[in-house]
Amino acid sequence: MKRSFTLRPFWFILLPFLLGSSTLNAQTSCEYTLNLFDSFGDGWNGGFLDVTIGNTTTTYTLDNFNDDGSFNSFALTVTEGDTIILDFTVGGFGPEVSYNLVDAEFTVIFEDGLVGAPLSGVAFTASAVCPSCPPPPTGGIDIENIRAFRADVSLIPSDPEGSTIIELGEAGFMPGMGTFKTISGASTTLFNLSENTGYEVYLSAACANGDTSITIGPYPFFTPFANDVGVVELLDPVTACNLGIADSITLAISNFGGAPQTLIPYNFAVNGIPGGVNMPTDGLFTGVIGTDSTDIAQFDAPYDLSEPGEYLFEIWTDLEGDSVRTNDTTRVLIVNIPEVTTYPYYQTFEEWGGGWTVEQNGTGEATWEYGVPAGTLINSAVSGENAWVTNLDGDYNNSEISYLISPCLDFSSLDEDPRIAFFMNFESESCCDELWLEVSTDDGETWSKVGVAGTGVNWYNDTFNNWWDGTAGFEGWAYVQNILANTAGEADVKVRFVFSSDGSVPREGIGLDNILIGPTIADDMAASGITTLEDVACGSPDDQVTFTIRNVGDEPQQNIPVAYSVNGGPVVMETTGLPIVFPGDQFVYTFEQTFDSSVPGIYEVRAWAMLDGDGFLANDTTMYRFQTASQLPYKQDFEAGGVPDDWEVSPSVTVSNGHNNATFAIHANIWSFNDSISLEMPVLGPVEAGDTLRFDYRYVEYFAGTEPTVLTDMDSLKVGVSTDCGETYTTVFTVSDSLHVPSVDMTTVTLPLEEYAGEYIRVRFQGIWGEGDYWLDIDNINIRRCSGITIDSTITGASAADMTDGSIAVLPTSSEGPYIYEWSTGDSTRVVSDLGVGEYTVTITDGFGCQDVKTFVVDVMVGTIELDNIGSVNLAPNPTSGQSTLTVAFKQPVDARIQVLNTMGQLLYETVDQQVTEGTYPIDLSRYNSGMYWVRIFANGQVKTAKLIKAGL
Repeated sequence: MKRSFTLRPFWFILLPFLLGSSTLNAQTSCEYTLNLFDSFGDGWNGGFLDVTIGNTTTTYTLDNFNDDGSFNSFALTVTEGDTIILDFTVGGFGPEVSYNLVDAEFTVIFEDGLVGAPLSGVAFTASAVCPSCPPPPTGGIDIENIRAFRADVSLIPSDPEGSTIIELGEAGFMPGMGTFKTISGASTTLFNLSENTGYEVYLSAACANGDTSITIGPYPFFTPFANDVGVVELLDPVTACNLGIADSITLAISNFGGAPQTLIPYNFAVNGIPGGVNMPTDGLFTGVIGTDSTDIAQFDAPYDLSEPGEYLFEIWTDLEGDSVRTNDTTRVLIVNIPEVTTYPYYQTFEEWGGGWTVEQNGTGEATWEYGVPAGTLINSAVSGENAWVTNLDGDYNNSEISYLISPCLDFSSLDEDPRIAFFMNFESESCCDELWLEVSTDDGETWSKVGVAGTGVNWYNDTFNNWWDGTAGFEGWAYVQNILANTAGEADVKVRFVFSSDGSVPREGIGLDNILIGPTIADDMAASGITTLEDVACGSPDDQVTFTIRNVGDEPQQNIPVAYSVNGGPVVMETTGLPIVFPGDQFVYTFEQTFDSSVPGIYEVRAWAMLDGDGFLANDTTMYRFQTASQLPYKQDFEAGGVPDDWEVSPSVTVSNGHNNATFAIHANIWSFNDSISLEMPVLGPVEAGDTLRFDYRYVEYFAGTEPTVLTDMDSLKVGVSTDCGETYTTVFTVSDSLHVPSVDMTTVTLPLEEYAGEYIRVRFQGIWGEGDYWLDIDNINIRRCSGITIDSTITGASAADMTDGSIAVLPTSSEGPYIYEWSTGDSTRVVSDLGVGEYTVTITDGFGCQDVKTFVVDVMVGTIELDNIGSVNLAPNPTSGQSTLTVAFKQPVDARIQVLNTMGQLLYETVDQQVTEGTYPIDLSRYNSGMYWVRIFANGQVKTAKLIKAGL
């Protein structure tokens, strides 16, 4: 750690004169300080201050470029008797500006702008006064070369013929209670420090005239551990095509500590399997790594990466006495990308990510993920379970520029440009977030955009920019296709999807599945999309399937057999008939046979073409999923900024944070020309006993919303519940003049739904006008189900009975946030620290307003933590080819939870056991890729984790 100041170079220029010039020594110099402020934080908007010292004038300002726009401080070197003049010129927003001048003993001798704008013109004139013994200039003080047990201090003596007094103590010590050291000259070394400790330094000058200066400081620094090394980077191998056998694995080892290190053991594992390092002839660094330095090491042991796939490398150091183990290990996923030479290439992503890799360019982290889609809109794959999605279960990032890059494609055997086809699901901000496809024929050195709007199939809905944005014109998964122009015969081809977002309003983004690359063929019908004709909010007993198919082959087609199935049920088969579908054209067919979607639930409709002689069957099928009831609990806070898609509202109803709403709310202006409004929520259910409807409302006067509305006996807000999808409603609550208390603040209403247990319900809010002109605002509409909040917790014990260095971290894993934490310590954060031995309680409130209370005990931390509840754990076979069994003996009857997670933290399996003393749990990894998995055992607030390796046996 190093403390430095921008004026230090100037002081070193001045130093020879201070040390060697008798003329200057006869005059006393010292350091004043000029402080500039701007209350709004946008700089002085063209204003500036001219400071004249003697015959030299310097201009100072805040420009929001060389500073943060709010504050900057400048050291001014003055000589006794110098004339100081401050001349201010006002810019825009003068009342935001203020400044002050501080003398060498830190007394404010002038300030302006505390009330109103500073005085324009010359505001201050005085002669510089330096103390008989000034302190060392702050701009000349450095604490550097900080090691575990020593640190260097350098300074500019204020009196070259005197000495400097340095006081050292641990951080927070009281001046006068530290260790003193008197030095002559400009530098010294502080010895006998303790590792991993914070210190502070104070300085004062003992001048040759017998006076002593005021004390300046503190100057803080922190010593590192003496022994602390770790692997910081895997240099080789790297993700690439055709990796083969890695003859040498190259890594970078850094010394984070405060002492040089040698004889450092290092090791590695791949997908959880040890790399077979033969120590000490291999895996031992015998050079010397200095402090704050990094060196390169290599393993002699090779590793076979020739099988295409993913390899999770874990590389670590094992230095004896290493004080910080958390930074020892680096984990890197290396992908042997397949080189594709046989076409058509078709990837459904069911076995693995297919060798497609992710890179980023923007400030926002890349969100492309491979796995099971679990978003609100992108909640399934086209076929099977897996796809590539920008965040499998949430939104993409702001300011993201990311790439999903294909395997290496060798088109040298192709005589014609191949097509690329895929299924895409799309939801982005229509103005500002977009996706397009690029192709490279020089192995990624240069890229060009593929196609333009109006070419191919469903290619670019933004015709001006030639990219996809908004919904891309799709509803659910849609078939997309175009030609990779000028690529035939090229051997080093790659394609990449480019996603770009701006700095606000993220959405679910893009899903990609079932990618096809290859030449067109004579007979090939591709499924392009499915819709149903009826309102999906409630379904219909006579719902119909509309199936879009496209002729992506070279020959015209007719009388095409087509089929569909709902939720895996009976197959409906029909024929499109005589219309001819020419190459490149699509045909929209509505099945005559209907299906019943009136029962609330989730419906998965699969449709496919069955063209006789179809040369490529993999693109024949598509799927459409919709639901006619949303599950409970339910929360809507309108922070997305619009009316939810699955709500039905009156035309005058909108969502905003206007007319002095603290957050976004749904509202309408109700008056004589808009005398009633209606808001219908989606179908929700089934309701359980104990569920409650909770919402906030307020009435405020039009327009500003700063005055409460007094209701008449004709004004009301009625809440109705329907059990027949909105055909009829029963009023369950009414806000009337006798019940309503006028206020500009929201009023919360909670209604029990006990009588609707087992039912699917639809809730309606009706605002009815009587007199006046007012806003009706409604917000935070929740149907709560408070059944306890499940949490994961990590407890770190105190290092000794009288220490307060323990901590508790909690992470809710059920319900929905945002979460509010109220600890018995008074803290309101997810993690509390500085805890001593004792019992601590937290009350957690979730996003629905439900609360749960958890209690934890912090004990003294010992070298090996013995879990009171979890006894012996056996996981066999391990490694496994797919099937394994976990056996756990608990030390007392406990409520246990068993989880299996992949290395990305995604939950693959979970089971709960009540009051168990010994449990046996089968674990099935047969559907998952080879690699490392985590098995976690929870028992009454404690957790134990074991590694499970699936190997390609």
